[in-house]
Amino acid sequence: MGSERYIIFKIFPGAGGKVREFRVSKTALKLGGLFLLLAVFLGTYLGIALYRAGSERIKFVELQKENYRLKNELELIEAELAALKDTLENLGQLSAALNTMVGLEAPPPEFKTMGVGGYLEKRDGSLEAKLDYVHLEIDRLLGLSRFERENFDQLQKKLLSSRKRLQHTPSIMPTTGYFTSGFGYRRDPFTGRIKFHRGIDLSAPVGTPVIAPADGVVRKVGRDRGFGLYMVIDHGYGIQTYYAHLH
Repeated sequence: MGSERYIIFKIFPGAGGKVREFRVSKTALKLGGLFLLLAVFLGTYLGIALYRAGSERIKFVELQKENYRLKNELELIEAELAALKDTLENLGQLSAALNTMVGLEAPPPEFKTMGVGGYLEKRDGSLEAKLDYVHLEIDRLLGLSRFERENFDQLQKKLLSSRKRLQHTPSIMPTTGYFTSGFGYRRDPFTGRIKFHRGIDLSAPVGTPVIAPADGVVRKVGRDRGFGLYMVIDHGYGIQTYYAHLH
């Protein structure tokens, strides 16, 4: 019965050698096997844990590098946005001045800070806060650029209209010659009485060309008892010029 609790190992060295015998209890053998199994399990677990820790550390280092790269790119974007902001503000000042010159309404001052007021004071140095700022600033600058584009379109239309009106506004002498009488009250050369003269008199040789002082359409050419040979040019915008005593 005692032998059932042991396992006997025998070593046969060969011819003439003494046989050696070892006894190991089954309980010790089971405990040894259990210990070996536990050692293998712990070794495997520690190996996997160390591998994961090393892998996570590598990922962490890579994430740090990526975070540093993104932070630098974000700072570059912020610098470019600041430059774009300055450019748009300069354009805004120019458009405001042009609006005043041509009689258009200037943009409201609060428009330039719309969507940003109060937020910049709450900014911190975190990457998330910087991203929020960049998104808000991009939206604001896009809105401002659209406004300025529409404003410049209106300016262009207004300037083209003003240019057309200037082209139809008399601004030069219709002929060469001597100035003999001006606009206003004068003594009538025919009656000798003081009378309001609604024009100017120019004396020039017969056949001297008469040119239109601005763009327009000849509406009438005829003869009149008081004006002699005359011509009427319609320049638009309610402006007409009359030319009398032509030869």
